[in-house]
Amino acid sequence: MYISDYEDFINYVYEFYGKGKIYDMKATKEQIVLATIIRLDKPRHKKFPFNGDSADREIVRDILINEFNLKFPMERY
Repeated sequence: MYISDYEDFINYVYEFYGKGKIYDMKATKEQIVLATIIRLDKPRHKKFPFNGDSADREIVRDILINEFNLKFPMERY
């Protein structure tokens, strides 16, 4: 993957979990970058290839919840 692919992924995740976005978890781009690095580096995540797709977005979402104590907005459901 190229750097621009990762930038696109960061923006993609931000559009879902950033402040005022689809599922407003108030995630910052910096938190998303760090969560993406964790996704790429942690052995438990390495067994799945990184494709920058919805599966990766949801893994990063779970990292944002577990590592940064962000909350998924359950009131929408």
